[in-house]
Amino acid sequence: MTIESSERLLAVAVHEAGHAVVMVQVGAPTPDVHLLVRTESDPGGFTKALDEWVAAERTDFLAVFYAGDIAVEEIYGDRLPEDTTPQSDRELLRKYELELGATEDEKLRAQRNARKIVKDQRKYVLGVARAVLANPGNHLAAAELDELLAPMRDVSRR
Repeated sequence: MTIESSERLLAVAVHEAGHAVVMVQVGAPTPDVHLLVRTESDPGGFTKALDEWVAAERTDFLAVFYAGDIAVEEIYGDRLPEDTTPQSDRELLRKYELELGATEDEKLRAQRNARKIVKDQRKYVLGVARAVLANPGNHLAAAELDELLAPMRDVSRR
């Protein structure tokens, strides 16, 4: 199975959008979202909070890291073969799990929380992914993300 480079780029955008949406939902500062297109077949990206953030719960911090892969899984299911999925954050996540001394229960709660947010906010994950791709340089600034996610925040505050 081959995957078109445009769909692969969208998958990377979905991955980064998953991080961004979960960050906002767990109370982190609104991040900047970047896609790095090294080559057509090897895109990558990063989502970075502009301000330092101390998570209220360790599970919130971990949920942000789980969210990228979970977003791709939820949006694409098994349509993406393993070797063409966006580069995951597994190595960095393992580092943080060890540094935090995260228990298996905390990891599971973080994964469940990330999955619930991604499922509940699917339209925002896709909206952010598409907005990143539509912007020049495949970059979405925090102010633009704030505007995009304002309706999501309004609903979650009710």
